[in-house]
Amino acid sequence: DAIVIGENIYRRVEEGLPARQAAIEGAEEVFWPVTIAVTTTIAAFSPLLFISGQIGDFMRQLPIVVLAALSVSLVEALIILPSHLAHLPAKKVRYQDTERPKTRVRRWLRRASRAQHGLMTNLLLPTYERFLRFALSWRYVTVAVAVSACMVAIGLFMGKTERGYSLGNIVPWEFVQAMDAESMYAIIEMPVGSTNDQVRERLQILSDVAMEMPEVQTAQMDVGIALAVTDVGATGGKIQSHLGQLWVELMAADERESKGLRSSDDILAELRRVSETLTGVNSLTWEVMNGGPGGKDIVIRLSGDDFDNLKVAASELIAELSFYAGVVDLDENTDDGKREARLTLRESARPTGITVSALGRHVRAATYGAEARRITRNREDVKIMVRYPKAFREELANIESMWIPSGSADMTGASGERRAWVPLHEVAELTEAVGYTTLHRAEQKRAITVFGEIDNAVTSSSDVISKVRSDFVPGLIKQHPGMKVEFMGATEEQGKAFGSLKIAFPVAMLLVYMLLAGLFRSYFQPLVVMAAIPFGIQGAIIGHWLTDNPMTILSMIGLVALTGILVNDSLVLVDFINTRIRSGMPHFEASIEGAKLRLRPILLTTLTTVAGLTPLMFERSFQAKFLIPMAVTLTFGLLFATALTLIIVPSLNMIFFDMQAAVSRMFAHRDEAEEETEPELTPAGVTT
Repeated sequence: DAIVIGENIYRRVEEGLPARQAAIEGAEEVFWPVTIAVTTTIAAFSPLLFISGQIGDFMRQLPIVVLAALSVSLVEALIILPSHLAHLPAKKVRYQDTERPKTRVRRWLRRASRAQHGLMTNLLLPTYERFLRFALSWRYVTVAVAVSACMVAIGLFMGKTERGYSLGNIVPWEFVQAMDAESMYAIIEMPVGSTNDQVRERLQILSDVAMEMPEVQTAQMDVGIALAVTDVGATGGKIQSHLGQLWVELMAADERESKGLRSSDDILAELRRVSETLTGVNSLTWEVMNGGPGGKDIVIRLSGDDFDNLKVAASELIAELSFYAGVVDLDENTDDGKREARLTLRESARPTGITVSALGRHVRAATYGAEARRITRNREDVKIMVRYPKAFREELANIESMWIPSGSADMTGASGERRAWVPLHEVAELTEAVGYTTLHRAEQKRAITVFGEIDNAVTSSSDVISKVRSDFVPGLIKQHPGMKVEFMGATEEQGKAFGSLKIAFPVAMLLVYMLLAGLFRSYFQPLVVMAAIPFGIQGAIIGHWLTDNPMTILSMIGLVALTGILVNDSLVLVDFINTRIRSGMPHFEASIEGAKLRLRPILLTTLTTVAGLTPLMFERSFQAKFLIPMAVTLTFGLLFATALTLIIVPSLNMIFFDMQAAVSRMFAHRDEAEEETEPELTPAGVTT
């Protein structure tokens, strides 16, 4: 907005107007186009307010900042900037040698100003005018070629494959770009009942291997505890003797790159190879801490009523995933607990009056102990527990040979007679089983979650998930009816983000259309302005292809910002063309004149934005790599779209005028035909 208003004022000063009058008329001429342009940019960013999931929490601050910044900049550009530009020197002072500059800097600035003026007036404007006249003369061919090139570019990113339409065919797609991490950790899980020393022994092996690597700075072990710091939600953990954790800190990513050392993916691959050699381990998973939304790459939840059926299905799913190259650290969240003895009452226990609670109390008292009394020692209560001898309690068969009192737990009845004792095996059935450490449920049904990680050097999570979803899951559900399969983790977050955009983005585009329709007072001309958006997408895709960067969610957000910039340039361009048409110029010459007047501000907008974003594209620091896809989108999108906007938008506008003229001629011919067929009326009393 500042460039548009400032350039328009400067152009009027070049035409010979006094600076004060040029500031007033120049700002007044573009007041409504600039205001609508800023409003459409805010509307283009508004869908980011409605993104769900973690990425929505991460990105929701961006449109709020954009709203505040654009609102303040609009006030500055419309009120404060013209007051400053009202003091511009006159044209003759700027381009005539009225006096020789006294300093070297002033002489250099004068030469630069003359060179810029000569470049624009003697080279760019004449060349652009000749090419634009040729393109407008062949406007239908020009638009057809541009649309074909746009379709080819979009085909680099999306198209039809063997599994249907998908993203990332040539230009890869990653929801959140994998970056070189500086921290990682391993969680080891041994059989339930393992001691801390056994866990420490395995962790020490990994720690020794890690510390021998030149890229590793520190390695720290936690025994008997496992913290989950990258999962969805707050940090949690488990404190159990069979768990352990190893924390590995690496050198800074840019320092490793400058020294020619390995990336975090290479280090992680070597540590995983060492992990596979450890014995007596139920599972050992590695996690990298590289920013972005938390959660594992693969998270698939199976839920249903039959838990045994779920365990079989989970085993089949893990076996299937293990065949995919690049899928590592596969595991599921059901762990076998300790051995346990389960007692179930028989039907024969009903006449004896023995209940489940009485049976449990008696067996617990025999094995754990029953409190007989308490005594006070050193001001503290000491419990005296009575239970069977240790040798008896160590054999499970002794439990089944126990005798328990019939009826209540009292030893004497109401008449003073002693109660009868019955063998435990006659009234209860004892079975050995393995318990559960945790029970997982989803929607009140038993659930098992299968999770894993992806080696990004081999494959991507989107490819694996799409193959499993289309090729394996339908057959798995058919073999295990009544089971529900849900894809969670990064896939769930991606679905939340794009699911909310499916509604918010069309509404935002409709709002942009309504604002443009109000400015142009036309239902069809806003489509000419919005037609520049696909050509910006074309440039963004080609930019990712040339720089070998994947398209990410930040690339999509960059497309939103790019949409606002392209609409702004096209909007003011079409408004200038319409103004010249209203002044009486023919459509063709008005298109040429309006486009020539908008050449300099459009080039300034593009060059300043590209100059500001280019350093970010070549930044190699760990903190900046997350934003590089957005910078690539804006830079290449602007470069391609600017060239196309200066040619395609006037061509589309001329096609709009052609259609408008054709419709007018059609209605005019119809009116003439109706007049010719209308019968003549003979006045009353006149005979022929």
